Amino acid sequence: MFEQTYKIDEYEITNLEEIEKCIDEPFLIKVSARFEAMHEDFDKTLKRNDVIF
Repeated sequence: MFEQTYKIDEYEITNLEEIEKCIDEPFLIKVSARFEAMHEDFDKTLKRNDVIF
């Protein structure tokens, strides 16, 4: 399982609605691709280091 945290400074966003507006489809697509890449990288290192076969 992977977890991603975005730290947002108080001056960048003034209310919850602005954050929700920013979480649009293009953003979610990029985040999903990032998680897929993280999974692939982790799987490769497990195999490369003979942790799993």
